[in-house]
Amino acid sequence: MKKAILFGLCFLLLGCSKKESLSKEDTTKYQQRCQKVVLNLVDGKLDQLLEQSDSTLATVLNEQFDDIQKDVQTFGKLKTFSDFAVTPVKQNGKEYQVCILKVQFESEEKIFTISFDQDQLAGLYYK
Repeated sequence: MKKAILFGLCFLLLGCSKKESLSKEDTTKYQQRCQKVVLNLVDGKLDQLLEQSDSTLATVLNEQFDDIQKDVQTFGKLKTFSDFAVTPVKQNGKEYQVCILKVQFESEEKIFTISFDQDQLAGLYYK
């Protein structure tokens, strides 16, 4: 069921985006970047997240990082990364690479949606 939701969200993103696809090399690059973002989040490395974030996300991270860390610590130890998808999305004249990454923790599974604006981290959401 969870895979169906993940792929349904990917389908929705693909349907609402420009009809472009990324090369295998770019897809791998974004997958590795997303994994690094999650690892930095889990390890509490705010400085490394801020270095790669745009100014809007950096402000939010600075204000809410303690609360985010308390939440993330309830997931338990990170076990594995699994399903991944990325698609270009154009919004308000800007193009973003929107990535979805499934992560298995000790106590639960989480889906991370991570967005990049060119080379900057522009969005981070998990549920």
